[in-house]
Amino acid sequence: MAILSLPGLEGGYNDVGILLDAVCEVLEIPDSDIDPSPTFGVSIRGDFIQGIATINERFAILLNVQQALSVSELSAMAETVSLQHFSDDAEVA
Repeated sequence: MAILSLPGLEGGYNDVGILLDAVCEVLEIPDSDIDPSPTFGVSIRGDFIQGIATINERFAILLNVQQALSVSELSAMAETVSLQHFSDDAEVA
């Protein structure tokens, strides 16, 4: 589990806990080593990507945590799951 402090809507910070499958390494990457997010096309939302970095000759895609865990994104995700659940129930009936 990781606890993140994200900027809140009314100033200050909100603590958010996320459950992780695994953590391989924790790194501090200087902004100068982060390249802009590439364009992935329509299949991947680019606003969730903060940028990319090269670490030990391997690429790392950096998640924009503030965007991915924003209240509006989490609400939209919950609504999508809820609608999917109701449509699955309708197919069974």
